[in-house]
Amino acid sequence: MRNELRQIAGVTLYQAAAGVAKTPTVAFRLDKLAPEEACLQMAEQHSVFIASGDFYASRLAELAGIAHSGGWIRAGIAPYNTEEEIWRLIKGVQQLMR
Repeated sequence: MRNELRQIAGVTLYQAAAGVAKTPTVAFRLDKLAPEEACLQMAEQHSVFIASGDFYASRLAELAGIAHSGGWIRAGIAPYNTEEEIWRLIKGVQQLMR
């Protein structure tokens, strides 16, 4: 999911450096849409439920310069998610960025 999102023009991932173990949660932003609006469109158009905000990392959001513009979009994968759902997220983000 990270690799595919990284390849979409206008998507910015927020993550630890390469080589650092990561959780199955991805934080990102879209150049074209505020995080809350992106989440609403993903739910309505693609049945993908993701969230926006600072997720209790308000100081980090301030340091990243995004605290006053909606924070991040957060998408997570759990053991019950399918590959189809992951691809639906990726394709939905691709569509939003067109």
